[in-house]
Amino acid sequence: MSCDCNTLVIGEAGPQGPQGLSGTSGSNGVNGINAFTTLTASFVQPAIGGSVSITVGENSWVSAGQIIYISNAGYYSVVSLGAGTTSLNVTLVQTDGISNPASVSSLRKISPSGRGLLASSLNSLAVAGDTSLDGALVVNESGANKDMRVEGDTDANLLFTDASADYVGIGTNTPAAKLHVSGGIRATGTADLRGAIVINEDASSSSDVRIEGQTAPNLVFVDASNNYVGLNTNTPASLVDVNGAARIGTATVNPAGNSGAVFSVLGASSTTRLYVTDNAVGVGTTTPSTVGVAAGQTNLAVNGVLSAKRLAVTSGSVASGVTGIHFGSHTFSGTFTMTAASTVQQDVTVAGASVGDFVLVGPPSPNATGFYTDVAVRANVNTSNSVRVVFKNENASTAYTFATTTVLKVLVFSAQTLP
Repeated sequence: MSCDCNTLVIGEAGPQGPQGLSGTSGSNGVNGINAFTTLTASFVQPAIGGSVSITVGENSWVSAGQIIYISNAGYYSVVSLGAGTTSLNVTLVQTDGISNPASVSSLRKISPSGRGLLASSLNSLAVAGDTSLDGALVVNESGANKDMRVEGDTDANLLFTDASADYVGIGTNTPAAKLHVSGGIRATGTADLRGAIVINEDASSSSDVRIEGQTAPNLVFVDASNNYVGLNTNTPASLVDVNGAARIGTATVNPAGNSGAVFSVLGASSTTRLYVTDNAVGVGTTTPSTVGVAAGQTNLAVNGVLSAKRLAVTSGSVASGVTGIHFGSHTFSGTFTMTAASTVQQDVTVAGASVGDFVLVGPPSPNATGFYTDVAVRANVNTSNSVRVVFKNENASTAYTFATTTVLKVLVFSAQTLP
């Protein structure tokens, strides 16, 4: 078969040849980011949370607010850019430092971080601008000894958490309790307190306590400097000062029996109406033991008129001394007959009676027909503890017989009790 070698013959395509060599790939970035750059800068590693300034090319991609990665140095936030003649002066704040000696200075490669600030790998975070967190926030998840501080406009410790003591301070960075507030507190809702409450624990004289009522601004007031409590007054003048009506179911005054204790009731213009000491009672007087008698010899002194529908006096005398009033009685043991126009006598024992005392004798108890209207009675203390009673039948024609049930009552006033 002859071949015309100058003729082009087109047949089926042959098999595809092997693939050519791939081109050079970019250098691997940091934390999975393939971001190859040739940007480098001289760099000195600062302390964690510190800042540093570098100089980069003027046409670089670095911008304010951007997070960048510096080789072997960690992540940094670009705070500001200062324009130079042929370069940019960049101020950085460290957000995720890698500890290196601060004296090491060399050209370090700079790359975009690309990772969106993975908080779990950051040692510190500085944000220059507003930040919005739409989700749960946990601070100090690892339970390390890391305090937290929130500043206010003028308060450097608006909120402070002391991790080592597990205390929270508001207005203070040295909280001394689970919650320590240095400043005023206002609560507009209900406060549910389940434990003991201690007010003014440090005994500060300026730490008064005031509770308002609906219409009473000083419903309860505690004057810490004087150790006084006022009800409806903010100027209490005693341990408890009540400015208004008080209702007491049962009251015990001086339960400890202290000597010199006084209870008093005042009337209009602060006039004393009732004055009670540990051993005497005064009505209208503050000196019940010195009105009309020797000091200490009376239990009740009335500086005024005493009005009573009935006065009951028991027999005997107080063991501590003369009371001034003594009582005795006599029940006739047999028939006691007084003939017409006659005079008889009867001695009655009255403990505490003394010669010269004043004696009152009640008429004999009535008989079946009525009182012994014609019997006159007089008496005197003839000897100590004995009163002689003299009966006179003034009826010239009728005799009187006292039965065994007839009772004679004698009341003796000590001479010292008379005005």
